[in-house]
This record gives sequence, structure tokens and C-alpha cells, in this order.
Amino acid sequence: MAAIPELPRSVAAIAAQHLEREIIEGRLNPGARLAEEEWAEKFGISRGSFREVLRILETARLVEIIPRRGAHVALLNRRDVEEIYILRKHLFELAYIYGTANMTDEHLKVFRAIVADMERVAARGDVVEFSALSQKFDDMVLDVADIMRLRMVVEFLGKQTIRYRYVGFKIPGRIERSLAAHRVILDAFAARDGERAGAVVYEMIEWAGKSILASVFGDKAEEQEVEPDGRTRRRDRRET
Repeated sequence: MAAIPELPRSVAAIAAQHLEREIIEGRLNPGARLAEEEWAEKFGISRGSFREVLRILETARLVEIIPRRGAHVALLNRRDVEEIYILRKHLFELAYIYGTANMTDEHLKVFRAIVADMERVAARGDVVEFSALSQKFDDMVLDVADIMRLRMVVEFLGKQTIRYRYVGFKIPGRIERSLAAHRVILDAFAARDGERAGAVVYEMIEWAGKSILASVFGDKAEEQEVEPDGRTRRRDRRET
């Protein structure tokens, strides 16, 4: 039976992937206006195709389209952070426990190689590459845990999760703390101590979520808001 040829991606899908990286990696600030004409020209596509790009990213909750005010990079949202990190710490605790139970020496070699790469990029302060390697580590844990529905639930959290990881790794000391935790997790994997691996990743994710909340929103129950000119400001939820 002949293999079904892979269909080429649409121009809008390719452009959406590029703009997605600009947003996730923080090169476009929350609330930044996405003018159709300007961005369509940058990508060399029609304004209609760029509207499709915006719809794709709106579905991923990376872009907000506001009637009569146009499209903006989605704001950072306190409740999103709280909910994503509550779920992540429990989901990955399970993943690391089951992953450790299925761990082989070959798996361990790959995990050690990833952490060695993390050490190299941490030494030069490369947030983008460190975040990608951290995600690679988690993805492999999900593969080794081999629980299909667990992976499906993790993936359901979507692109926002990746975006907040980048935000978190920009916080001073966050990369160093993550690297130290990954070294402990390697020791737990080697000892086949799933409970320890699960406890360390739970604590690491919980601390990451709290750090993002404190860094972005401070102690107040705040969220960001877009002004008519596209600038952002913080608004206390208690404002009436």
C-alpha cells in the first residue's frame, strides 16, 4: 500500500508558526498591537491570509482580537498561571513516578545527555535553548511513562504553557534552580526512586508558578489590560 504523501502546510500555517515563536519567546510584548497591513507585508502574504494567522493564534490563546481595537498579543493572565501550574505539578509528578518505574539504562543515558546540554546553555544564560531542553526532558519522561491519556491532558494545556515557561526562565536564579533540580532527578532515576523524582518535579513546578506570579503580578490580585493605544497597564481585580 503506497504511503499517503504529506500535504504542504498553508502559507498562513507557516506564518503562524513564526509569529507564535515571536510571542512565546517574548520578542513581542503582551498587549503589542498586531497591525494587519504591517505584518502581512513582513510575511509577504495577503491581509486575508494574515487574518487566518490571527485566527490560528487566537485559538491557541496567544492572540486576542478585540472588536474595533484590532489584534494584540495576548496578555499574561494570573488565573491562567495559577491553573496551569496547579495541573502541571500533579500531572508531572505522576509522569515522573511512572517514568522512573519504566526507566532503563539506555533511557538514563539520554536523560544525562540532555542535562549535560542544559548545563552548557545555562553557562551562557541562553533562556530560549534552556527552556527547549527542559521541555525535551519532560517530553521524554512522558514517552517513558507511556500513559497515552496523561500525555493528551498535558498537551491540552496548550501553547500558553510553553510561553509561561519562557517567562519563568527569565526570572533571576530560575535556570540555576531548575538545573540543580534536574541533577537530583537524575540521581533519583538512577536509584529507580520514583517517589523522589515525583516529589522534586512537583516542588520545582510549584516554585516556578509562584515565582511567575510574584514576578509578573506582584502580591496583588492583578491582571493586565490593554489601553486604546495598545499600551498595557495592570488593573486590580478589586477595581470597580
